[in-house]
Order: sequence, then structure tokens, then C-alpha cells
Amino acid sequence: MGEIKSTIDIIMEKLKKIEISDEDKKRLLKKEAEDTAKKLIVEYLEKGDLQVITEQLNKLKEEKREETKKALLREAIIRIQPYGDKNKEIIRLMSELLKIDLSRPIKDMLSSAEEELDQIKEKCKKELLNRLKRREIYGSAVIPNIEADPEWKQALKRMNDKLRSDVNDLISQLQ
Repeated sequence: MGEIKSTIDIIMEKLKKIEISDEDKKRLLKKEAEDTAKKLIVEYLEKGDLQVITEQLNKLKEEKREETKKALLREAIIRIQPYGDKNKEIIRLMSELLKIDLSRPIKDMLSSAEEELDQIKEKCKKELLNRLKRREIYGSAVIPNIEADPEWKQALKRMNDKLRSDVNDLISQLQ
């Protein structure tokens, strides 16, 4: 009696006959690199050890290594933010990937963004207190929830977007 093939075996046989276009190969390579980069950056931010990333990158083939480095840079830029507790590690990673010390210019950008946000935060806080006072809610125990204020959320999003754009521009100039 003949061998009974599993569904996986049948699918694998059929897939061998399918050819993948160069465009699809590039898309798959980019997707793989993005997935690897996300995994690596999470692991790096948990452990704070750059060696984790360098070891993993060195294991990759040249083409995938370069694409993964680009994806890591994109992931790092996404994660940098005002008041971020992992900014130092992210800046260190970006500097290592580009082999350029980015700490001073990015720290300056962060500092500027945080100063501007502090001013906006105070303005929003005063406005919230005024709104509460108009509703006859006031006193020393009243603490407005600034994090729930739509104006604050919008300002924070705008500042994050601007910061990412500025960091992207900086990196583009340096490359």
C-alpha cells in the first residue's frame, strides 16, 4: 500500500512548484527583517545589552543583516519619545547601528520637546482647574487628570510625531 501524505507534505510539494518574483522576495525579506528587528529591540530594551543585537545580526546573511539594521533603526525611532524611560538605551542602539554618536543632538531634541510639553501641560492643567472651578469643584485636594485631557493627548501626539520626524531628518543628513 502507498504512503499516506499529510496535508503539510502535500502543501510543501505544491509550494516547491511556485516561483516567487524578485519583488515578492524583497517584500518577504523586508517583512522578515522587520519581525526580527521588533524581536531584537524588545529583547535589547529588556536586558539593556547591545551584545544581544550584535550577536544576532552577525548570524544573519549580509542582505538580511543590512535590511534588519534598517528595520532596527526604524523601530528605534518609533520608540523614542519625550519623557521616555528607555531613551538612553534607544539612542545608544541608534549610535551603534550608524557608528555615529547621536546622543548630544537627540538629547537636545528631547530636551526641547520636553520643555515645550511642560509649558503645554501647565496650560492644560490650568484650563482643567478652571473648568472644574466653574462646576464648583475646587480646593487643594483637587488634582486634574491631565492624562485624560484631549488637548494634552493631541499635543503629546504632535510632539512625538515632530520628534520622530526631526530624528529621521538628522539620521538622513548623517548617512
